[in-house]
This record gives sequence, structure tokens and C-alpha cells, in this order.
Amino acid sequence: MNTRLPSRITAIGAFAAALLLLLAVPFGSARAETQSAVSISTAGGFARLIFLLPREASADAKIVDGVLAIPLPKSIAFTAVRLPQRLKAYVQAVARDGDALRLTLAAKVTVNVMAAGSKLYVDLLPESWTGLPPGLPPEMIAELARAAQKNQRVAEKSKAVVIAAPSAPAPAIPTPAVVAAPVVATLSRAGDVVRIELPFAAPTRAALFRRGEQVWIVFDGASAIDISALGRDPGRLVRSAELFELADGRALRIALGANWHAGIEAQGTRLVIAIAEREIAASRTLALDRIVGPTGRVSAFLPLAAAGRVHRIPDPDSGGEIVVVTAALPARGLAREQSLVDFQLLPSAHGLALLPRADDLAVEVAPDGVVIDRPGGLHVSDDGSVASIPQPGSAIFGALGWQVDRAARFRPREAELVGALNAAPAGERNAARQALARFYLAHELGAEAKGVLDAGIRTRDGAIPEPADFAMRGLAHLLLGRAREAVEDLARPALANAGEAHLIRAAALTAAGRFGEAREAFRAGERDLSALPAPLQRMVRMAALRAAIELDDVDAAGALLHLLELREAPGTVEPRLALLAGRLAARLGRHEAAANFFAAAEHGADEAAAAEARFRQIELRLARNELSRQAAIRELETLAQNWSGDETEAATRRLLTRLYAAEARGPGAVLDPQAVPQATAELPRR
Repeated sequence: MNTRLPSRITAIGAFAAALLLLLAVPFGSARAETQSAVSISTAGGFARLIFLLPREASADAKIVDGVLAIPLPKSIAFTAVRLPQRLKAYVQAVARDGDALRLTLAAKVTVNVMAAGSKLYVDLLPESWTGLPPGLPPEMIAELARAAQKNQRVAEKSKAVVIAAPSAPAPAIPTPAVVAAPVVATLSRAGDVVRIELPFAAPTRAALFRRGEQVWIVFDGASAIDISALGRDPGRLVRSAELFELADGRALRIALGANWHAGIEAQGTRLVIAIAEREIAASRTLALDRIVGPTGRVSAFLPLAAAGRVHRIPDPDSGGEIVVVTAALPARGLAREQSLVDFQLLPSAHGLALLPRADDLAVEVAPDGVVIDRPGGLHVSDDGSVASIPQPGSAIFGALGWQVDRAARFRPREAELVGALNAAPAGERNAARQALARFYLAHELGAEAKGVLDAGIRTRDGAIPEPADFAMRGLAHLLLGRAREAVEDLARPALANAGEAHLIRAAALTAAGRFGEAREAFRAGERDLSALPAPLQRMVRMAALRAAIELDDVDAAGALLHLLELREAPGTVEPRLALLAGRLAARLGRHEAAANFFAAAEHGADEAAAAEARFRQIELRLARNELSRQAAIRELETLAQNWSGDETEAATRRLLTRLYAAEARGPGAVLDPQAVPQATAELPRR
């Protein structure tokens, strides 16, 4: 059932806060005009004036050139001689000017005006005031609720009366049921912030999300909500508001401008929605993850703890439906829209909101979050992550195109792209060249991709190459093991605002051993991680894990390892990941687990990971006195003979040199305690 708002009434709304000590000081005259009284309070670090008017209050106060003008009709008598005395820190002089009361201000203040029934609240907030403005006293809110309840009872009673036909006996008039007091929404404005307060009687789970220029707030429970105050915004920020009745809750839709932001917080049992042109206090960003079942079926998981109910709301814009999951506060949401094959995630300040793209999409609340699934599982990328569809032109690498290139037959697809490049007119050749380079990158052919990109950059005829050219060439360098060249390409000023480039650069910095810089680059691009193709996401997370281990950030390393392990097929661990898991376990003193991980990496298909894992095992056993120096020397000599050409060999020979030196000092010589850690530090972190 939809309830449309009445026409707007000029007023400035209300905000919730604790009860203030009001010092009632009545003023007035004995003239025949209608009288008004005012109460003043300076408690709480601000000044509050409360005007008691003979009819419903309505005001639109504003400050112009240091003078606060409050509309007050001539018919209302008011004597203001003593006001400056009581408000000397805020007001220099007071004068009546036609239908307005003018206060000459003594200091810079922000005005917060609220109309509630026959009372008009005017707050003067000093320049030092921080946070949201104060709100109505609790007793005023209770009074408004009682009035709304009375009106609702009268309406229910009138509906319950049945007029009998003359020929039939008059039926009994049913007794109206006791109606719970509705939640009365109040609205107020202070500066550029508009605040809507909903004083629920008990803690209420909610969700707040954006859909175009509209903000939706969804609440659990059947509490009636009175939103008539939202029509009395003199600033016209709230263009319209509609309340929808749901099976297990209510949904409030507010139409705003394109550049306005909204946030939500709980103050006791009250929910407060703040709206402003600037960013509201940021909510904690949630990340969508995946769950792999025993049969390999993939579903999506959002770690939204204390989730409430799943609501399905008809979408007036598309004709479809919006699936919303509420949750207890504090605010946690999704920072930006994500377009996936099976559903579209909407940006939310709190809770989850999505648009299904499949009729059989199921959304269920789990003990620690929300599970999104289909009977046959969700569509996935080639590495098993939930398949995404990036916005056109928004990504450098293109997740969906990457997946198509990986799935296509190599030779026919390559021929198609080469033909398109040869046939492209001069102005479109670079787009075709980038498409061919992406194809080679998707197949990890760094040399081929670099050759295509180099040809484009060299034949620019003096034109400036596109930022994407350098981002892709940086990835090609990284695939070829040229970390320094990759960092140079990815650090170009044209890529300063490209989150994807930051992430690939972070991986290159890790490969170059510049772990502190890598961590900063990870943080700069973290929000764009989901825009990368799934294999690149994995590469970036692996690099982030290595950097965290090197920087002894075991908490971050543990979280990253958990995310990567979730993406492994049941019962398997990729050798490079097993190697990193072993290193983390060794750092945490879990030597048995470390040995098991190293053994798994050694027996994997990745020869480079196997060689490093063998070195790590020898190193670990030597440090735990499970291996004598002579035995360690024999095993290291075998490793050095069988594996050469990279830093694993170099680290092996450095440790051998230290062991030879210790042996030369005699059987009782003690190995330098720094020897093993130095060997570890000098080994490149793959």
C-alpha cells in the first residue's frame, strides 16, 4: 500500500537529542493582540529559544549579513526587551520589523529551526559546534506521537462503523482495536545538513541504499510511520517522499538531487538519517566473497553480521524488484555499484540491496552474513570467482572481455583480432591494438603483448600515448619478470587516478622487494580490486599477502590468506599459495603446519615454488635443530646443483657459505643466529 505525501508546508524540521533544561521566561503584552511566550536555554553549549504560538508553528528563518530573521506575524504580540540580556553571548539587539523578528547576532552562529505543533524551536549553534545539530526534547516527540495516535484511532473508528440497511437489524459497532503509537518522523536543517529522525520504541534493523537520485530506507517491523513532516522542508531538498508497506516492514523512498549523500546512525532506539552535499560519516565497506560447495558449485557471500530480514520491494523505475537485507547498526554497506552476471549490487550506506537478473536467484540470511545463490550455482569466472560485468569503458583490463578471450579457441581468436587491427582506420587502430594486447595478456603472453603495445607507442606521430597503453605494458613487463620496468610504466602521472594501475603497480613493487611502497599502492587501489579480471585479482592478493608477511603484518596476512584459501578448490592448495601459507605459519611459530605447507608446495607442479619450498624446509629444520650442519650442507648442495638461475639458488649459496664458515671453526662452532633469517630476507618473495 502506498501513501502519498500531502503538499509541502513551509517549515524547517526536527532533530533528536536529550532533554534540555529550559528556563521559562514569559514575555508578552496586555494588548488585545494574540500573545506569544518564549522560553530560553543556554545549556548544552548553545542557545535555544522556544516560541509558544497560538496556532501551528511554521517558520523559515535565515541569517543575512549577521541578522537572523524569524517570520512572526504582526497579529502576534511579543515583547523582546530582555532577550539580549539573556543571550548576550549570541545576540546584540532584537527588533520587530513588520512580520519578522530580527536578531542582530553578536557572534558567528549556525541557526537550526524546528516547528513542532504550536511550538517553534530556534537554536543558535556557536562556530565551535561539531557534529549533528540538537533535536526536539523527548517530551515533545512523545506529544507528537500521542497526537498522531489519536488521529489514527479516530480514522480507524470511523472505518469500523457500518450503516445497516433499513430492512436489516443494525449490526453491532465493533470496538476499535488498540493502535500502537506511530513513529513520527521529524525533519530539521542546520547549515547544509538535513536530518530525519525516527524515534522507534525498540532497536530496529534497517538498510539505506541509493537508486539514481532516490534514497531508500527500509525498516524491519510493522510499526506505523508518520512522514508528514518530510513535506515541510523549506529548503526543498526533499523533493518528495513515499512510504511503502511491506510484508514484514516499511520502505521509505525520498527523492533528492544527484549530488546529495545520505548516511544512517542509531542513537539509542532512534534512527537518524543525515543528508548533505558532502560525504556523511563513512560506513564500513563490505566486500562480496564466494563460497564453493563440495561439488564445486559457487555462491556469493556478504559478511553482514546481525542481518535482519530479506525484503522484496517493487521497483517503480524498472518494473522489477529490489531485494533488500536489513541489519543492525553501526552502518556497513557497499561503497559502489557492482554489476555481476546474475545480479546487480546497488551502492548502500548500510545493509544490502540488489537487482536480480535471474528469476531463481535466492537471497538468504546466514548466522554471519548473507548468502546469494541459484539452484545450479552462480556464473563464475575461469578461476571460480563470481563473474562480473564492468561498466563500458570503466576498466583498463575488462573483466568480461578477459573471460571471453580466455574461453575462446586461441588461433581463431588471435586471427580475428589481428584482422581487426589491420582493417581498422587510422583513428581506431589503437583501440584494436589494445584489444589484441589484452588477448595476449589474458593468456599470460607478456612478450607478445609488449610487442603490440610498443609498436603502438612508437607509431604515435608525436601524439601522447593513452594511459591504458602504459598500464597494460606494465603488466606485460611484470609477466616477463621485469619488475623495475613495470614500476616505471605504472607510475606515470596519467595513471595517478587509475585504481587498477595502482593494484598492478603494487604487485610490481612487491616483486621488486619494495614492500612498504607496495602496501601503500594496495591501499590506494583497493576499492577497484573487483574491477580487475579474476586472475589479476588473485595475482594482486597474492602479492599483498607476500608484502604483509615481509612487513610482519600477520593480521593482514591472515585475512588475505583466508580470502585466497576460500577460492581454492576443496581439498587442494595451489603451490605458490601453500608456500606463502608455510611462511606465515613459520612466522607464527606453527612449525608443523609450516612443514606441511612447504611439503605440499614442493610436490606441486610449479617448479620454482617447489625449489623455494625445499629451501624453506631445510631452513626451518636447521633453525629447529632437526638437521645437523653437515646434513644441511649436503641437502643445500644438492638443491644448488639441481636448481639455478634465480634468487633461490643465490639464497641457497649464501646459506651454504655461512654453514661452511661455521664448520671451519670446528664441530662445536655455533652458527650465527642471524644467518637463517638473513637467508630468508634475501630470498625474493614470489
